Amino acid sequence: MKFKGKVIITDVDGTYTGSAEGVRKNNEAIEYFKSEGGLFTFASGRVEYAVKAVVPDFFELINAPAVLANGSYLYDKDTDSRINEICIDTSFALPFLSEFRERFPDMGIRINRKK
Repeated sequence: MKFKGKVIITDVDGTYTGSAEGVRKNNEAIEYFKSEGGLFTFASGRVEYAVKAVVPDFFELINAPAVLANGSYLYDKDTDSRINEICIDTSFALPFLSEFRERFPDMGIRINRKK
């Protein structure tokens, strides 16, 4: 096992994704790496159900927990669970979000919540 004990963690947008040919080559390299004992996963600002929209075979590609929601949790596909999830208390966050919307009306805000 050439890559036993090694892990590759990659971002999605602009790193893994790109041209169809680039994604195909990435997938071939990922499958080879895993076949030789390597662990592969993604780190993304997205949550598990949102990253699948960009990487349709996300669940098939990873064989280690993914770092998601900008590092606020690890996602274990084998147990379909979030590990060490860190959430901001809404009573703390809502005043800041209101202030941001008032000061920067053109700003987009994305809020992720548990399913």
